[in-house]
Amino acid sequence: MTSPTPAAARLLKHGAVGQRWVVRFALSEDDDAAHLGHSLSDALGLLTALSEDAVEIETRSGLVRVELSAVRLAKPVPPPRKPRRLAES
Repeated sequence: MTSPTPAAARLLKHGAVGQRWVVRFALSEDDDAAHLGHSLSDALGLLTALSEDAVEIETRSGLVRVELSAVRLAKPVPPPRKPRRLAES
């Protein structure tokens, strides 16, 4: 498994609530995806809460809570692109 990345957790600690982030984190052994052979997962969405030991991200599929000790990579990302209108024929 990938080792912790303190720099990513430090960067995330300086994030602003309401900002969009992508966070890659290690799955715990209790996680369903871990039983399928996966060791990491990603959360992409708005940072909704930040504490000394965890972060919460509102993703399209719901709220994800990630312990900072599980964070492997993190970075702010720009807002999603607006959907394009299809040209009428």
